[in-house]
Amino acid sequence: MNNGITLTNTSDIFTLWMNISKSNAINNCFLDEFTSCLRNIPSESPLIIAGNGQFFSSGLDLIFCESLNVDQFEIFIRNFQNLLLSLIKRNGPVISIINGHTVAGGFLLSCSTDFRFGDLGNYKLGMNEKQLGISLPPVPQAILFDIFGDHIDAILDVDEFYSPKTISQLNYFCKISNQPMTDAIECINTISKDNVFLENKKKRYESISEFLNKNHEPMMQQFLDAWWSDEASQKRNEVLIKIGHNKIKT
Repeated sequence: MNNGITLTNTSDIFTLWMNISKSNAINNCFLDEFTSCLRNIPSESPLIIAGNGQFFSSGLDLIFCESLNVDQFEIFIRNFQNLLLSLIKRNGPVISIINGHTVAGGFLLSCSTDFRFGDLGNYKLGMNEKQLGISLPPVPQAILFDIFGDHIDAILDVDEFYSPKTISQLNYFCKISNQPMTDAIECINTISKDNVFLENKKKRYESISEFLNKNHEPMMQQFLDAWWSDEASQKRNEVLIKIGHNKIKT
């Protein structure tokens, strides 16, 4: 697989391959390449999103985020949210192939798709905002609530990530099998012209949009305040030290 985010097209099904770094960490380069690929895919065309085998995505690139000032970080987060919404808004089905660690912002990216398929590999899934001492931006909150509903605490209020087998039992988050790509293609062939699916997809976007119209700016400010708090900054520093990044802000 080539380095970067690349696009292939087989039998009118587009596959977006993420291999922009070992961990597919989300930064401006990631967003630019991902968005550029999406521009080349008709909205009604089926889309599969896959990682590099070791990572689907590790989420926001903390080293990159720590290099941003307050205004730059807000722009970055708004752009990330716009990417999530652009996937939800697509007319055609969008499916994630979870073929590696899928955590934090990477987990949110997978949640923005219509279906998720994975295998029983040795990887982790879930959120870590509790460990980082932050809240979530409004679009991620809306997306997670849409999928998990009353069970959302099982994602947001846990200290550990999930295994594929465990999370597959959580409100049908994903289907685990030995052939996730085959399952994804079969799913696309079944639902692409299914009026019930298409109507439910439209309703999902409308429901999320309604939630955001009421809550976006207050939740966004709450998230930004939490991100720049002393507690959250210290917890991010601890994470950066663990991953061997020596240039720590104080």
